[in-house]
Amino acid sequence: MKETVTESAFVNAFDEANRANNFSRAARRAMFEYFEEYEEDCGVEIDFDVIAICCEWSHYDTLQECLDQYDNINTLEDLRDHTTVIKVTEWKVAPVEGVGFNVSTTLTEVDAGVVIQDF
Repeated sequence: MKETVTESAFVNAFDEANRANNFSRAARRAMFEYFEEYEEDCGVEIDFDVIAICCEWSHYDTLQECLDQYDNINTLEDLRDHTTVIKVTEWKVAPVEGVGFNVSTTLTEVDAGVVIQDF
């Protein structure tokens, strides 16, 4: 018996399992997107298990932080030769100055690290 998991349920499941510190919310959203694409591309269903994901995947706030963990890996391409890499981005909101009630905001996509399948 399978249960369909929404992005929101996926992201929140880490909080409910007391595993919120393993991955940022942006990383969880990126992982959800990766797992959905993987299922569609390969035609297989993945069993959703928060603990297994936490054991098999790691989130680094920056690519350099990840690369520093390995002596023989120096670039993103080297890392991709060894494992699956999910780039994490998030949106930052910045106000734009305006006059009177004409104040607006702008969204900027920023790098939020990488998630890798441990190897």
